[in-house]
Order: sequence, then C-alpha cells, then structure tokens
Amino acid sequence: MIRVVLLLVALVALSGFRPHGGIQASISTCPQGTSYVGVGDGFQGAQASGSVSIPSLFTTYTGTNFSAHRPPWNVPAADYAVGYTGTMLDPTVGGNMPSCATLSGSGTGPYSVSINAAPCTLSHLDFSLYSGMCITVGSAANGSTVTFDNDHFAEGTNCNPNGSGLFSVNTTGSVVIQYSEFDNPSTSALIQGMIQNNTGGSSITVKYSAFMSYDQAAIQMQQSSTVVSQYNYVENIGCCGNHGDYLIGNAGSGTTAQSSKFDVIFAKNGTATADYYVTNQNGGTGVISNATAEYDVMLGATNAANGYLINLQSSGTVQTVNISNNYMGQLLDYGFFDTTSGGGTISGPVTCTGNIDMSTGANATGTLSGTTCN
Repeated sequence: MIRVVLLLVALVALSGFRPHGGIQASISTCPQGTSYVGVGDGFQGAQASGSVSIPSLFTTYTGTNFSAHRPPWNVPAADYAVGYTGTMLDPTVGGNMPSCATLSGSGTGPYSVSINAAPCTLSHLDFSLYSGMCITVGSAANGSTVTFDNDHFAEGTNCNPNGSGLFSVNTTGSVVIQYSEFDNPSTSALIQGMIQNNTGGSSITVKYSAFMSYDQAAIQMQQSSTVVSQYNYVENIGCCGNHGDYLIGNAGSGTTAQSSKFDVIFAKNGTATADYYVTNQNGGTGVISNATAEYDVMLGATNAANGYLINLQSSGTVQTVNISNNYMGQLLDYGFFDTTSGGGTISGPVTCTGNIDMSTGANATGTLSGTTCN
C-alpha cells in the first residue's frame, strides 16, 4: 500500500486557553486580505463566531512564534472561527430532531441516531450529550444528500466505536458536515475513525469544522469514495499514544479521491506521532485517483522523537499526487519529505512545489517519489 504521510509529530504542552467557546465578533473584513480568494480562501464562507477560535495560533499558542513566516491567506481558527455556534439542542427532547432522522435509546442512554429519509438536514444538535451518540447514515440516503450543520459530536462511554466510526457513512449518497465539532474528551479511548466510510460510492465533504483530540483517523475511507476536507482545524492528533495518526486515510479497496485544502493540522501531544495520510495504508489495496494537499498548515513539534511530513510506503497505487503551497512548522527529524521506506507506485504526475518552512520562510526542499520538492 502506498501512503502519503504528512507526519506531524507531537508538540510541547500548551499554555493559555482552551479554544472552545472562542468568539469572532465580526467577519466583515478579511484579516489577511483577499489575495487568495481566487484559489479558495475560506474566509467569505465562515460564520461570524464558532466553538474554536485561536487568534494566537501563530504567536504563542503552539509554543513557537511563526508570525514572521505565517501563511498569507486567512487561516481557519487563527483568522476566522470554525465549529458550531448558536443554541445547541438536546436530540432527546421532542421536536428537536427532524423527521428524517431516528433516535434510538432512552433514559441516560446509550443513544444512537440514524437517517431514515433524505434529503435530510440536522442542525444545532448536541450529539455529545449522554456520553456520546453514535451516528449512522445508511442506505436510506442513497442517491441523496444528508447535511449536518452546526452540530457537536463526541466519543464517550456510550459511543466508543473502535473500528467502525463515531460517525458511520454507509450510503452511496452524499454527506456534508459543516460548522461542527468532533471531540474525544477522555483523550484515552481508541477511535479508528471519527468519520468512517464503509460503503462504496459515497461522497463526504467536511468544512469549517474542528477535530479536537483523536487517536487515529479523523476521516477513514474503507471503500471507493470521494472525500473533500476544507477549512477545518485539527488539534491533538495522535492524542492517545497509539501510533501515527492522520486527517484523511484509506484502509480499504476500490478507487478513492482525497483532497485537503486550507486545513490546519496541529499535533500537541508530546509522546505520540501524528501522521496525515492521503493515500492507502493498513493493507489497503485500492487505487487513489487523486491525492491532494494544498494551502494546508501543518504544525509539528519541537520535541519530536521521529517523523516526517510526507512519506510514501508499501504497495498500493496512486495515480496523481499534488502537494503544493503548504506551510509547515518545525523541520522534523527526517525532513519534510521522506520516501526511504517506499516501494509503492505513483503512476501519474507528481506536483510538489511552493511548500514553505515556517521556521525560515524558505522553500521546504526534498524529494517525493523521485520528484524534487521546492
């Protein structure tokens, strides 16, 4: 299996505040201007407030001051809030859930939520209550779209689905998750997939959301699918000491397209590694038609024991790779690009350009599958 790993190794303990509850008072002007709107700067689509806002991300929050060489575009969490806003509703209270969704459970739980018809929109619901509610989007949504908007999800004693996903996508339809937050408050349980695709033919889009602490995958693909991650903030990746972990991963078969643009990935745990895979891993035999990471911010650690940001290895196939215009903090032990444990195949073109080392402001250099990165 091939994997393209953007490995973000742990960071020193944080000073300051927990970002939850951060408020952005106004979104009428762009803090970094509008020069990157043409390539997808997400500021215009952001809400005026959100559950995660970290204005000090490039100054004091990570323990390293990157302000001199920070990205020139508007960055999620730093320049605009992500996550949910507004009044959050208890899904167990009558009338709070739409008729297209079914709530199972009683009393103190456990509760689970499934979709019984589509299109369906679930908005401002707090699925973190009652020690977590597992979500399933199944065949009732085939050929249609299910949208989760301004919702809160969390692992807990009533939803700790090792191997199947806190949020399971078992449909050939489309799932859109926006302005939401995923949490692992215990930072100890093993969650292989916060969001996990288990059925071929699905499409998953996650945007303007936050993933706060998880051990393995934020988005895990098991079958042929398309996943788009944009304008998201990821923190405490690899929180629980299992092994290298990731934003998007493919552990299955079939043909998958995966894209991450304008995301932020920050690993703060001092003992575990944190990987960002955009292609096959864990024995996956499928083909990745397109593995893209553009305009992402990847913050590593000053106390890294090992690590690399991009790595190819094992025996899968990737048809196209585009790793461009990313800003990467901390030069890890093996550099930003490492293919020494390779053996997989990239059958199509590789683009690896415009990546910046935030420590110096210079281009991050190296090689990726024989292609010179600069």
